[in-house]
Amino acid sequence: MKRMVLIATLGLLSTGTARAAEDCANASDQATMDICAGDSFKKSDKQLNDLYKQIETRLKDDADTTKLLVMAQRS
Repeated sequence: MKRMVLIATLGLLSTGTARAAEDCANASDQATMDICAGDSFKKSDKQLNDLYKQIETRLKDDADTTKLLVMAQRS
């Protein structure tokens, strides 16, 4: 019985999260805004990591510039 309640609860939570993420343009409550901000952060972080990997690839034969890139990132 407890297992069925847990499964039902998880199903409802995931449905609410998916529904809230679809409505980011009209977010009117904190939970929805939090979900939207988290999704936006994940998307931006992935883009940043992809670009950084591209830059690293371009600079693989230039140790001095790679060192400057790492120093700039740490700053």
